[in-house]
Amino acid sequence: MSLTIQCLDATLPEVRAALEEHGRAVATGNAQLIQSRSWRPVSRVRCGSGMAAVKEYRHGFWRSLLAGAGGPSRARLAVRAHSALTERGFLAAAPLALAEERRPGGAPRSFLIARWVDDGARPGEVLSTVEGAAWERLVTVLASHLAALHRQGLWIADYSGCNLRLMGWPERPEILILDYDALHVRTPRWTERLVNLYQVRRQLGESLSEAGLAFLIRTYLERLDPGSGLADRQAELLRPFLTPFRAGKLAPRCAAFWKQHRWLFPEPVAPRRLPAARPVSVSPSALQNHPDD
Repeated sequence: MSLTIQCLDATLPEVRAALEEHGRAVATGNAQLIQSRSWRPVSRVRCGSGMAAVKEYRHGFWRSLLAGAGGPSRARLAVRAHSALTERGFLAAAPLALAEERRPGGAPRSFLIARWVDDGARPGEVLSTVEGAAWERLVTVLASHLAALHRQGLWIADYSGCNLRLMGWPERPEILILDYDALHVRTPRWTERLVNLYQVRRQLGESLSEAGLAFLIRTYLERLDPGSGLADRQAELLRPFLTPFRAGKLAPRCAAFWKQHRWLFPEPVAPRRLPAARPVSVSPSALQNHPDD
């Protein structure tokens, strides 16, 4: 077994020490282990002078074969996702390093070491403490952030509050994305947009008023497509759909809603890439036959 480490914003000794500390946390289940999922344990460990989150991706059979053959590991895909976000102007927890384990026949594990973010708070925690104009301002920040992601061809499977941090509140509020390994760089379908919109609705709390829900929907639709003539009718249908706080499995429910109302929620069309123009050569004799006026 060999471990290949790529340092992005940390030194090699710092990364090795962080990986060793992560290994002890997983083996003993101590307080540093903050997520004990069998397929992706996460720990909070020291990396240099600060703290870092170490995410260990345990690849399945096909991902292991693919990564072993030179394809991207889950950790490398996460680093690419971070680049896709920051290149479009979105905030995300900075990756410090990635490590990939190699064995004969595959690459069973990879590790992402990312900077631990202590600043800010979950948007839902702040929403529960404000009202009136401050509440509307924060909902506008959330809805605008989600609409901007969708408009720029990005979709995050889990847009729940635990994966977001509200930074700079109340002076200059911004949303920072903590967990971006579920990012898809493509124009999201309406069923996927609805999943994210429902995840935002959940962050607004179980006692969300009808007026508050209407404000969320209207703000999102206005930011998503300002010139759409369908927003008013879409909002009428979305209000009862988004009213229940607990909706069971989101993906099937959103798919059924879209199938029933797809005439009003047309799928976005990704811009077509035109073929590159071929150079055209013009002979001197042709220029002589057609002089400029």
